[in-house]
Amino acid sequence: MFKITFKIIKNTTLLFLLFINLTACSYSPASLKESYNDLASDIAKQLKEPLNPSVQQSAMIDDYAQQVLQWHRRNKLPEYSQNLATLATLVTQENIPLPQLESAMNEVDDMPHFEQATHLTYKMLAVAKSLSEAQITSLERSINNEYQQEFLEVKQHKHTNEVNNMIKTLFRFIGINLNSEQLKTVQQAANKLHDTRPYELQAEKQWNKQMIALLRRKNNPHFEARFTQLWNTQDAKLTGKALQLEQHNNKLMAEVMKRLIMSFEPEQKDNLSRQLTSMSRTFSEMANE
Repeated sequence: MFKITFKIIKNTTLLFLLFINLTACSYSPASLKESYNDLASDIAKQLKEPLNPSVQQSAMIDDYAQQVLQWHRRNKLPEYSQNLATLATLVTQENIPLPQLESAMNEVDDMPHFEQATHLTYKMLAVAKSLSEAQITSLERSINNEYQQEFLEVKQHKHTNEVNNMIKTLFRFIGINLNSEQLKTVQQAANKLHDTRPYELQAEKQWNKQMIALLRRKNNPHFEARFTQLWNTQDAKLTGKALQLEQHNNKLMAEVMKRLIMSFEPEQKDNLSRQLTSMSRTFSEMANE
């Protein structure tokens, strides 16, 4: 998922929520809580960085980010807790039901659902209406630079290697060392997945292009409605062939995860279930803090 500036709050992935310091340490309830508690300031910083906002604009963005996280804590963390608890139960079964596993994995992939806080969109609408032409130009420049960086990364890093490393790092983070046969399963799966990154990047580019054009038409009578529609839109959705490739990937990943987990030794399975249960409980605790 691409963190193009104006969509940072929509493009925060599960890895950012759960595994924000993935390469630095292993999972613990304390690290998860600390990472989540820092999320509001991280979102605000990303939104403000290309704008050089005024004191008033900065305060408006800070308020928005804090309100979004407060809503998210109360409304989404209980759902995430339940989904992780479901996963913890599924991975212990002798024959994991594939439809249930795929559904749970898709729910995880859709995190963090910030766009569902539609009742708070008016706060970012106020920020958008206050932007100067210089700020909009600065934002556009930042978006274009980010796009070029992401475009180069897609060209320079093979998709199969990224998928392979992500899965291995994920299990290692949870505390599970994959054996040689399991690593082979991961590699074989990575080779079969379609590379949808160019399609995703193009979709994000189109969303940002629409947003910049809209910001330059703040006096248009339909500005508020159009901004609200764009801001509340899910991450740019793939269509046509790209959507078919994405759906193929989702199904294949669920099949691979089922095969991989079912190949686990009892100790590996117990460890995975225990860690997922711990994450579920931690989210539940955080929802009530």
